[in-house]
Amino acid sequence: MMNGRKGKTVFILSLVMLFLLATGLAVRAQEQQPKVTLNLTEEKEVKVFKEGKWIEEKVPVEKVNNQDTLVYTITYVNKGKTGAKAISIVDPIPEGTVYLPESAVGKGSEITYSIDGGKRYQPHPVKYMITKPDGTREEKVASADMYTNIRWVVKELVLPGQKGQVSFKVKVK
Repeated sequence: MMNGRKGKTVFILSLVMLFLLATGLAVRAQEQQPKVTLNLTEEKEVKVFKEGKWIEEKVPVEKVNNQDTLVYTITYVNKGKTGAKAISIVDPIPEGTVYLPESAVGKGSEITYSIDGGKRYQPHPVKYMITKPDGTREEKVASADMYTNIRWVVKELVLPGQKGQVSFKVKVK
């Protein structure tokens, strides 16, 4: 039978070892987590005359005018050591612009939209309810100028070192 002091020392040492083991596992687990980084680029879509025809090209944004079309591309890269699942990428529609319907793309992504600053998301077309003067409620379809945010959820597994892109277009007001 152990004496009281020796039993307490063994118990305390066991707790310390459990703590160190758990902390070490937590650090190792953290090192094994996916680490997804994002990079946003902004380009302007212009029409240029080449080889006898007009084509659309993307050029760096130097100056923006009314009615210009801007293209926002977000590149994601998994810099972690394990695969990343269900990566969620959210981007606001820039002020002074209007989202161009159905321009959001992202291979393997579920794309949803918000008209309330990112509180709720829905697939296109976004719908909302209004209350009429007589108290009845009516469902309406949101216009493109009501869109405030876009969210992509990348459904495909993104392996370490793998990258992908999502993008959307807006028209300058």
